Amino acid sequence: MSDERRDVAERLREYPFELTRSCHTDPLKWVGDVMYDLMDIAGVCEDFDSLFGALADLIDPTCHMCPAHAGGFGCDRCFTWFPDTETKPSFCPSCGARVVTGDE
Repeated sequence: MSDERRDVAERLREYPFELTRSCHTDPLKWVGDVMYDLMDIAGVCEDFDSLFGALADLIDPTCHMCPAHAGGFGCDRCFTWFPDTETKPSFCPSCGARVVTGDE
């Protein structure tokens, strides 16, 4: 497991739900604040749509292995080139991400 995944998991486990809930009288405002806190924990600054992709990448990191002109394959997640690799692997040997094809 990567350090980033451990850090996010630790921050999620330590999140003070009861404390944040007791500070709000409006349940919808509380939910909104929790979502913004989740974005902060996951390192997402854009919008709520980005949050789900970031969490999915932490749970199941994926990459594409692109054929290199000089032979082998390159990972588009960690940018590592594997010149001696003849067949596309199921997982990146460097970052450990699951190799997907297309928009999978």
